[in-house]
Amino acid sequence: MPPTFTKSFELSSEGNTYTNFKQKFKEHFKGKVALVFERTQFVQCLQQEREDVMAFIEDLQVDICSFGDLRDHMVHMQIVASSLYCSKLSWQHPQIQDGGQ
Repeated sequence: MPPTFTKSFELSSEGNTYTNFKQKFKEHFKGKVALVFERTQFVQCLQQEREDVMAFIEDLQVDICSFGDLRDHMVHMQIVASSLYCSKLSWQHPQIQDGGQ
């Protein structure tokens, strides 16, 4: 393998295998996460009617947001915010509570 590839992809002399090169190549060209966008998606995500809490947490895709030590706190806040929004919505629209009748 040419020395420029070894240097560019930070391969050691014993790591000059096709598999390692291919993996480094994929990592190099992998798209970057738009952190602001992902966090905006996170805070705009609302729990759907009859959606299980665990399914909602999976929908949040919290790992993409890179919250670090605040991860559990942010999930908790989003669950509370979503439930408050849904209860406010049902209070403003009584037909939601009685099935639209």
